[in-house]
Amino acid sequence: MQTLFTPTQWDTAQDKQKWLDRFIRFLELGCPYSQFTNPLYRRLSIMFGHIALRDRAGFYSTWFDDAGKRADFIEHTLLSRIVGDPTDTWSDVEHALQNWLWGNPTLTTGYRDRAWAEAESNDFLTVVNILNNHSPEFAERVVLELLRITRR
Repeated sequence: MQTLFTPTQWDTAQDKQKWLDRFIRFLELGCPYSQFTNPLYRRLSIMFGHIALRDRAGFYSTWFDDAGKRADFIEHTLLSRIVGDPTDTWSDVEHALQNWLWGNPTLTTGYRDRAWAEAESNDFLTVVNILNNHSPEFAERVVLELLRITRR
């Protein structure tokens, strides 16, 4: 397997390539928890200025639980300052992932669009739940007011 990565004392260039390929696949699949394996977590938790966030589930919950968090993760990754020599760190993999993300902007915009849609859906459900707890007359007044506001 041909790779552009530099081996470290602990990991081969192929190890780095394999991890990157798996992480990109994880992103392309929409970040399913079942694909966020311990090896992905352990490496990612020490890249891009991340801290371990207690455990794999906590890290996943912080960065990948929903579309908005995924978009935040990508933006954080793109803006991270990468340090270290690739003979001692995985800085070459960090650079490669940043380059891949810059080359795939629809991934970020897709997650951001989904986050907006999820928020709108949640807002709608909140209104429905509130209205269900009030009289039909009150619900009708609220709906009419919302229609008036949105037609401006």
